[in-house]
Amino acid sequence: MIMGDVGYITDNTPSRGDFRFTEVLEDARPYKMIGYVEGVCPDANNPYGYTPPYGWMITSCTWMPPGSHGVPVGQPAVLITCEPIKNNIPPLEPWEPIISILYPSPSDLVEDQPKLDLITALAMGGAGLALLGGYIWYNSRRR
Repeated sequence: MIMGDVGYITDNTPSRGDFRFTEVLEDARPYKMIGYVEGVCPDANNPYGYTPPYGWMITSCTWMPPGSHGVPVGQPAVLITCEPIKNNIPPLEPWEPIISILYPSPSDLVEDQPKLDLITALAMGGAGLALLGGYIWYNSRRR
């Protein structure tokens, strides 16, 4: 373990070269790394953008003029800020569905119930009232 500019750089901390920056703005490893890189910002429409080293994630990405900041002429350039993933648990991508086997959604638990039409409901209600009326009449006659 060696002391970096702002903290201890361990064997698990990626080297500057692992970030593939053409120009480094801030080397605050093991907490943050900021620099320019040849590539594009990754998003749902372009999942093949810049990929940070293992255990790190992109916290901001800004498009820059093509061919600037040490990037070859005509190639896309982006300003990237990377930070380590907390507890090395990668964040969920916004386009990935979240599925839980232990806790299924309530809609998965509800089975299709047959629908009662209005006439059936009224008939069942009327039959219930007739039974109640008969019970009351029968009990009133027993006295």
